[in-house]
Parts: sequence; structure tokens; C-alpha cells
Amino acid sequence: MEESSATATPCLCTLLRRASRAVTRAYDADFRETGLRITQYALLSLLNKSGEVRQGDLSALTCLEETSLTRALRVLHDNKWIGIRPGEDRREKLVTITKSGKTKLEAARPAWVKAQERVKQAMPDGAWEALFSLLPGVTSAASGL
Repeated sequence: MEESSATATPCLCTLLRRASRAVTRAYDADFRETGLRITQYALLSLLNKSGEVRQGDLSALTCLEETSLTRALRVLHDNKWIGIRPGEDRREKLVTITKSGKTKLEAARPAWVKAQERVKQAMPDGAWEALFSLLPGVTSAASGL
């Protein structure tokens, strides 16, 4: 059976999402013992670097939809790894990492280092560097659409 021209054309979105899911599974395997997922680690790491940030700004920084971010933050908040307080505008929420969150982040860092190295070693020569070079531009271009 012949493939139609519509399915023969590679879809960037499908390829990026498939790669993202595979990489996420690899990182999560190393994070299993930490009680965190890589997505949670990434949020804690970003909050650790940025300090207190408006939830809307955090959504923009992470390219996460507001509802997805709210769900992710709820888990971190329930575990007391982040604090959330109202801003000047009642609709505004300010998010910050707590001391407990910093401790959790530090404890999980070895898992992150291990996952980074494992994924890097599994990639073909030059792929790691190429992805770090290309993906920020892909994110920026797609965010501007």
C-alpha cells in the first residue's frame, strides 16, 4: 500500500514530542529515587534561579499552558517545596521556592547529573551540541507565532 503525500511529510511537532517523551522517560528513570520527576526538578531549578516570580511569567518562561502549570505547581506546593502567595492584584499569584524546596533540589542534583551524562552518551556524535545550539531558536521561533 502506498503512503499518501500527507503522511510521507515528516511533522516537526510529532518528532519533537516523541523525542521529548523519550528523553523525559530517561531522566525520570534516574529521578525515581528522588521523589521528583524531571519536570518538577526543572520548575524548582528555575525558581531557584529566578527568585519570586509571577505565575503568568513562569508560564511564559516554561512555555507551559496556565492550567498545566497550575497542576504542576500544586504538587510542589502540597509538598511544601514552593510557596504561593497573592500579588498586588488578587488574580496574580507569586511563586517562590522554599528552603525545603532548595534542599530537595540539591538532593536531586546527582540524579540530574547522572541523567544528563547518560542521555549525552547515548546520543550520536555532535547531536548533544547541535540540540543545545538549535532548540532555543526553535522555542523562540515557535513562541513568536
